[in-house]
Amino acid sequence: MATCPKCQSQNIFISQGGVGFELYIKVLQEDGWMVSTPGWETHLCADCGYFENYLVNKEWLEKIKAGSWKNWAKAK
Repeated sequence: MATCPKCQSQNIFISQGGVGFELYIKVLQEDGWMVSTPGWETHLCADCGYFENYLVNKEWLEKIKAGSWKNWAKAK
């Protein structure tokens, strides 16, 4: 079971498509266009309001790791 890292509640809800109510997150592509993607998932604590976003689109993750998108840099 998922646990909130802020308040340790287990009252966690998951939304496919990202934050908000049926809204998608906009992602900047390598060609400069912003696109909506259902490749996001948001985990929300219904007790304290803390939330985290996860990119679940494996193809996009591989492009980021390969350095294909200039706006992403590896953290040091």
